[in-house]
Amino acid sequence: MNPPNVPERRRAWLRRVAGQGGGFVLWALTAPGQAAAIVAVRVWPAAEYTRLTIETDVPMKASHFLTADGAPRLVIDFEDLALDTGLREVVRQVRADDPYIAGVRVGQYRPRVVRLAIDLKQPVRPQQFTLEPFPPYRHRLVFDLYPMVAVDPLLALLREKEAARPVAAPVTGPASAVPAAPASPAPASPAPTLPAPPPAPSTPTASTASPSPRPAPDA
Repeated sequence: MNPPNVPERRRAWLRRVAGQGGGFVLWALTAPGQAAAIVAVRVWPAAEYTRLTIETDVPMKASHFLTADGAPRLVIDFEDLALDTGLREVVRQVRADDPYIAGVRVGQYRPRVVRLAIDLKQPVRPQQFTLEPFPPYRHRLVFDLYPMVAVDPLLALLREKEAARPVAAPVTGPASAVPAAPASPAPASPAPTLPAPPPAPSTPTASTASPSPRPAPDA
């Protein structure tokens, strides 16, 4: 029975090549796959999660694991890949305000295996998946780094509004521009009690006796 969806001319060519030497067909089926070429690298940080996207011209296989000791770190191994400037671009795309990624290191771990080590600011739950080509994008390998404790979107929105609220500047100007608060009246103290004045001294009574007569002069 002929294989479906294979043109007759193509089947005739395969039969002719197989008759000349089956070794060529076996080599073609077992030859290693084409090495992927990096098309683009994108890092998209957000409060909910950070997304790392590796875009290649052909599908690419990768595996990842989290380090169990020391500082939190995510390690990704890309198969059938040679280290080039395209993958090194991910190092430059990490932003200082990324809530999850502290830094990235990349190197040729083994022949045809490139290792990407991501130093984390906090423990994460990585999710790996692929996206089929969709114009203008090619094959995409995606890693989403979620926090261990999910972010409350309402609480995050309130914190953003609180951080964006402008702080009122203190009022500056001459002291006379600000009216002084009225001073509270001091409580009235009771008047001191004055001692009574001493009694006035008694006035002596004038004498009513008539003066004695003057003597008569000499003749």
